[in-house]
Amino acid sequence: MLTQDRTDLIESLFVASDRAFDAGENRLGSLKLWEAAECALSAVAESRNLPSATEDDHFDLLELLMSEAGRRVDIYDGYDLISGYLVAGFVQNNVEYDFMEDYLLESSRRSVRHFVKELLPFAMKPSL
Repeated sequence: MLTQDRTDLIESLFVASDRAFDAGENRLGSLKLWEAAECALSAVAESRNLPSATEDDHFDLLELLMSEAGRRVDIYDGYDLISGYLVAGFVQNNVEYDFMEDYLLESSRRSVRHFVKELLPFAMKPSL
């Protein structure tokens, strides 16, 4: 379930990410950004008693959420939870490999924030 503590943690991770990126510490900024996404995924999974330990768990959860929202996973219609998660995954890879240029990081920061914003309401309502 999404608690105030969890919401505060996600916000503090976003703040830490922004500070790191502003200081030129792209790996640390990427780590904090990924941790915010992972925290949101965990909150949703926990609210539904579903696992969230692996990437497969994450994709299964996102497919379920999109289905509940009436979105077909097999049709791309712009932004969806899957594409948001994929961007978060690139950010996670940037922690180790530091391959993302500044313009990619800036775009990814917006995408991951949007992903988390779209994800969190699913932690506050019961599954259908």
